[in-house]
Amino acid sequence: GGQFEVKGNARGGSWYLEFGRGLDPTEWTRIGDERGDEVQNNVMQVFDTTGLEDGQYTLRLTVNRGDGPRVFTTPIVIDNTEPIVVVSEPKPDQLYVMEDDEQININVLPSDDWGISQVAFAIDDSYFITSTVAPWNERWEIEMKDIQQIEQPGTQNWLGFESDDPDVQPGRMLEFEDGFAAI
Repeated sequence: GGQFEVKGNARGGSWYLEFGRGLDPTEWTRIGDERGDEVQNNVMQVFDTTGLEDGQYTLRLTVNRGDGPRVFTTPIVIDNTEPIVVVSEPKPDQLYVMEDDEQININVLPSDDWGISQVAFAIDDSYFITSTVAPWNERWEIEMKDIQQIEQPGTQNWLGFESDDPDVQPGRMLEFEDGFAAI
């Protein structure tokens, strides 16, 4: 659930917004108070959908003009249920080697009863891209930095993985001030 801005136009008299369940509601609930100000391509009301069941609803705008009320409706979908997301790539504990891998492919399989409009990709809570079309995958470029010798102060043992490959063995991890970590 959340609060959403309803944007639009209303002029020529007092007006109010309502919502009802379904595409042809028999009951309507007001959103905010009746207003007399003109609104042009701007926020009319804030619609709090918290507590409403998922499903189809109709928004209704009524403008009370001198020649009678004008009524406008538009269908909406309220989807307060979080989508389910499965990360299919990268695999848990997958090892990337700079010489072999130039990028990390990130692939997710989202599902939702009402559809997915976008998927935002983030690493360590920093969003790096938003995708609005399926398939929901992106590339993350691997960054290379020169690192200090293992003997330097500030390094630590890192036992994050085990490898049977003699060319790929765990080493020591060095963390940089900008959050970058290298082995």
